[in-house]
Amino acid sequence: MNARKLLQPRYSPLEAGITLFVALLIVEIGTLWMAKPARVNVTRTTAATSPLPAVKLAEMAKADDPNAHRRPYTFTSDWFTTRLPSWKVALAPYVGRSGLSYLEIGAFEGRSLFWMLDHVLTAADARAAAIDLFNGPYAATYRNNLEVSGSAGKVTTLTGYSQVVLRGMPLDSFDVIYIDGSHLPFDVLEDAVLCWRLLRADGLMIFDDYANIGIGHDYQGDIQLTGELWHPRKAIDPFVQCLGDRCQVIHNDFQLIIRKVK
Repeated sequence: MNARKLLQPRYSPLEAGITLFVALLIVEIGTLWMAKPARVNVTRTTAATSPLPAVKLAEMAKADDPNAHRRPYTFTSDWFTTRLPSWKVALAPYVGRSGLSYLEIGAFEGRSLFWMLDHVLTAADARAAAIDLFNGPYAATYRNNLEVSGSAGKVTTLTGYSQVVLRGMPLDSFDVIYIDGSHLPFDVLEDAVLCWRLLRADGLMIFDDYANIGIGHDYQGDIQLTGELWHPRKAIDPFVQCLGDRCQVIHNDFQLIIRKVK
């Protein structure tokens, strides 16, 4: 083999460039993946930065409430009980109401759902619907808690993407709707628009994490998002503003609660 042939490159400059680009891209993706935080870090905004009315039913609790439920449920986390002061005020007129219907998007292990069953959906003919992907170990926890609740007959559990499931539900069928599913603004907006048609007049719509900006994952858990990309308020503010006098903001803090006027 002659020396000239040995010195000839095996790849063209274009092929070498593409190979180098792909290699660098793989290294960068691996670095980002390894650096993925083990927990969600969040910061708070306040009602002062919100364009919506600065009204508040109650202050958030300063600590979780381990005694909030009336039955021995099993939960691995608590992102709910500090919100209870405002829930108790907002939901007081609905407690024990005959025919009351509740919808929850993002049920997870059921902490908020089972609080509702324990304290609000107490009438024999009250009903609840829970939507979630139920695609992780938490699904078994949810099912066990449903049995512990003693109210399994009141609950319809729906597995799937809320943006698909909601389209099959009858209009004007719920008195209270809690939106706590995907936090991607586009998904939050779609949930809000679809749920509005399902909400009865004088009903309540509750949005979680309205004042929460941080690091999170999409509903499939495979895309890391930061800051404004994970901020539900980017969708909630224009949605409420578009509703105009069709709704009334009754609570604006870490969560946002609106009442359907018409």
